[in-house]
Amino acid sequence: METSVKLTEWAVGLLTLIVGAAIIYSIVIHRWGDLFLYSLIFAGIMAILMAVVVVQDFCDAMLDKISML
Repeated sequence: METSVKLTEWAVGLLTLIVGAAIIYSIVIHRWGDLFLYSLIFAGIMAILMAVVVVQDFCDAMLDKISML
């Protein structure tokens, strides 16, 4: 389980780093259309990560309630 979590962290971190670099590159060369697209991708990644955290917290709360029974 920990190995799969570490692999996922690496993949998401690398993807975030690449998109962040693409955003900076788009700003430097003044390609505003690409900047908008990369910003949407970055926002989507952050929204997915936030949703994962919410689901994980919900599951942890449910496990606590089940263990209390």
